Amino acid sequence: MRVEWVDAAKGIAIVLVVQFHAYFILADAGLPTTFGRIAGLLVPFRMPLFFFTAGLFALGALRMPLTRLLKSRVIRLVWLYILWISIWVVASVVFPAEFGAQENNSIISLASMMIRPHSSLWFLYALAIYFIAGWLVLRIPTSLQLAVTLTPAILFGAAIIDTGSDPLNKIGSYFIWFFLAARFGPSLMVLVIHAKWWQVPMWAVGFGLAALIWASGLRWLPGFGLTTSALAIAFGATLSAQLVRLRAFDWLPALGKRTLAIYVAHYYIMVGVFTAMSALVEPSKVSSIIWVLVLTGVGVAFPPLVQRATYRALPWLWDSPFPGTRANRAFRS
Repeated sequence: MRVEWVDAAKGIAIVLVVQFHAYFILADAGLPTTFGRIAGLLVPFRMPLFFFTAGLFALGALRMPLTRLLKSRVIRLVWLYILWISIWVVASVVFPAEFGAQENNSIISLASMMIRPHSSLWFLYALAIYFIAGWLVLRIPTSLQLAVTLTPAILFGAAIIDTGSDPLNKIGSYFIWFFLAARFGPSLMVLVIHAKWWQVPMWAVGFGLAALIWASGLRWLPGFGLTTSALAIAFGATLSAQLVRLRAFDWLPALGKRTLAIYVAHYYIMVGVFTAMSALVEPSKVSSIIWVLVLTGVGVAFPPLVQRATYRALPWLWDSPFPGTRANRAFRS
């Protein structure tokens, strides 16, 4: 089952993720990243919205027997995570200048990424954990479910618990959005579908003000990051519901149906394009905003084409190779 505004919200989230990673490439090249501060304000928006949309249709899976859940969801996510961090490690060894600066990657570090997830691929790692955690939480009394999900969100969000790993801290913070979306998905979707256009600027102003305050230092105030993300999700969801009514944005839900390919492959494509263009023109002579727009554009547009070109010959790049664990056709996209 696909809902247009949900796909549009995924499209918005993946564009922001790719854009954020474009700043990594510029920073590694020693270029100024002033606009990266704007991307920093969107930290409470990007991944919370992504996990919220991932959870909206997860309730059916969470109600499955555990063995079926593992086969239908978790194994695929674990496979893709291991495969693509392995590709990253190989790339960082072969092309250390292009891939080695973001993290201290080596063959030995591959095992450590199973405990401390990779900073560019941790969404897959988190989803695998969230499906198992969601399955467990769904089986405790309803009166305790909110407390069980809210507590880690507050503790990790305010850095009361700090693992020393930004992805792990975010995994602890964002589970609440996945679970609440799964638990109350139908009701939440009705609210979004019936939202009025004037609610978009209302939520935008609320999120914008909260994000500025959050960035000023109050991010460590218990519960404030949670509130900021709640406003961000409300803004992202209502904005998506309005945009899908406009023909000019037909591309956005189409993009949202291809988020997996974009997520796992965009960084390699952006690095390749940046390296090739840098051989033709001095990077510092090009405006950072131009670099961001170009890299974001190719990072979003090309992975679905690569997936389409390689899926028949190399399906294991995009799906589990194990019988009984492959996604259905709709989920493959």
